[in-house]
Amino acid sequence: MKTAFEYLVERIVSRRCLPLVGAGISAASRRRGATWDGHDVKAMIAKVLARTLTARITRLLGSPPHIRGTRVCTSCRNAFREYGFESSLDCNGKCWICDLREARDARALTKVCEAFLWEHGGPNEESTYAELVRALDIQEFVELDPTAAHFYLAFLAREGLITEVVTTNYDCNLERAYEATWPSQAPLSASTACAIFDLTSFATNAARSSHWTPGADTAHPLKVYKINGCAAQLKNEPGHAVDILLTASQLQDWRARRWAADFFRTKVRTACIVTVGFGSDEPQVVHTLQQVLEEFSGIKPKGRPTLAASVFDAANAPVVTTYEHYPSFPQLQLVNGFSAWWTGAAANGADLVIGPYQRAIKPLDATSEAAQPLGLTADALWADVFQAVFTRLLVRQLRDAAITSNAAFTSVVPYANQHLSLLAEQLELNSRERLALAHERSHWIGELENVGDASIAGRPQLTRSVAHMLRRGSRPLVYSALSDHGSLFAELAFLLSVLEPAFRSRADVMADGLGIWQRLIFRGNGVIEIIVSPPTEGGYARNTSVFVSCSRTCQAGRPLETNDDLTGARRLEIVVGGTRSRFNDLDRRCYALGPDGQTPVAVIRLDWAAIFPRDLPVRSYGDLGIRLMDAIKFPTKYRRRLDSSIRSNRFLQPEAGGK
Repeated sequence: MKTAFEYLVERIVSRRCLPLVGAGISAASRRRGATWDGHDVKAMIAKVLARTLTARITRLLGSPPHIRGTRVCTSCRNAFREYGFESSLDCNGKCWICDLREARDARALTKVCEAFLWEHGGPNEESTYAELVRALDIQEFVELDPTAAHFYLAFLAREGLITEVVTTNYDCNLERAYEATWPSQAPLSASTACAIFDLTSFATNAARSSHWTPGADTAHPLKVYKINGCAAQLKNEPGHAVDILLTASQLQDWRARRWAADFFRTKVRTACIVTVGFGSDEPQVVHTLQQVLEEFSGIKPKGRPTLAASVFDAANAPVVTTYEHYPSFPQLQLVNGFSAWWTGAAANGADLVIGPYQRAIKPLDATSEAAQPLGLTADALWADVFQAVFTRLLVRQLRDAAITSNAAFTSVVPYANQHLSLLAEQLELNSRERLALAHERSHWIGELENVGDASIAGRPQLTRSVAHMLRRGSRPLVYSALSDHGSLFAELAFLLSVLEPAFRSRADVMADGLGIWQRLIFRGNGVIEIIVSPPTEGGYARNTSVFVSCSRTCQAGRPLETNDDLTGARRLEIVVGGTRSRFNDLDRRCYALGPDGQTPVAVIRLDWAAIFPRDLPVRSYGDLGIRLMDAIKFPTKYRRRLDSSIRSNRFLQPEAGGK
């Protein structure tokens, strides 16, 4: 491995990554769909600072806000113009409100909160602290909307790759994102993430594990360790206010939260810690990291061949993600401290930083390689990470399915093994290019949904298709995990890749600009309609449809709808994801919508065994796509081979030696 991005992807796939989530990931969160700045640090400081400054003035002057004539320094007078300070000291002077100004300029919410407690009764009074929590509207954080980055972390949790997250945030974005990825009919016990915020919740949920059920969605537990308190618990139990950590003094040490300190130390020693929107000087977190690195500094790594070893040789190297062009001092402390122990050179820690210079796309008008890239957002970065991880999982699944004993359809479809292996090789080559260059275009089979808004998470197109076929509901973020339905993912990828050359040629000839995913239409009852253009000797025929589903039975209900305008046509429905056993429902009702209204269309339901029967062999690998397109154009020909009344009628059988 040569880059921190590649190292991070490998650690996630190996299930050895622990995100350390800070306020930066929720900076763009809305509240109930509307813009809200109540969780913005600047706005939170303003809420506390106004009351703190007024209380201090009242205390010092002995009367309400009559403050004219009070001498303050020039800097404070300029910073607090709304209070009407008239006289001032020189610019280098100090006054009794400089600490508040400096805290605001440094965006140090913890210091402003501590000053609030000084002026309103002291930090040991629970009622005063509860008043501070109410002033900051912490209980409202429970209604924040998850961002795209939260959903990408939730997708990784659904795959069972990330099941634990440590966060200093009070909001419930991670839990809400995880729950939104489940269909509405999912059991409550499966779709609820675990918020761990005190010793009781830790003892109850920290040991939870997943239970795998064949053919179902595995409920991998997402355990969110909220080391600074939880807004949901505060809303349900007002007494939790004392556990909402806000002041600088509270954050100096873990105090009664030894369960969190021990857990975090263990993870720092055994996993790859990746910071997500975390760049502030959080004392207890930074100090714990430094303590563990101090432990390491006294020993020499046994697996290290030389002092010039790469930081990527370690299994527990931390990774810092920064959305600014340069990392902060606390971020550099983390990576440089680790590098000093592992490689003997602290400056090598820069290799463990992922930021705009490593992954952001350069402006289109950039004229040189040294041009500064655009800023990097948490949503864009984690979309990049998730797509790279998903591609790795898909490559693994395609190669696994290429083994005949691992997937039912590969033993029926000729050359399916070779086709899957070739597709996996193409996808892996593209994945390697994307690991090195962020702007490299992804392979079409691994594309994410184009939702038109970078702030909304896009599922992989394959995941969206499989979730629809499994009838997981119509919600846009419902997720079906590749780890749970790998064979169905591989089978659908195989089908689309066989049809892909016809799509590509059609786009070249007709210049319609439609890719494969734009030709998929999601119909009712878990059916996907694919618009294809069968090639002919004179070019390409008119658009026609082929349907795909994974149900062995044709459920009654509203007929399928299609945009196909060919009157009286018969269309093929390929039933995937099944066993070798036959199914009885061979036909489905369908209608086409045209200018004259609805036109009946017969849909013939066939599986791979009917399209590729043993007595009708495929002569070469190149004939694989030809056979499939023939079945799409003439599905009745293959349907008749399954009709026992036709196969047993001797008058319809060819004579011996005849044609």
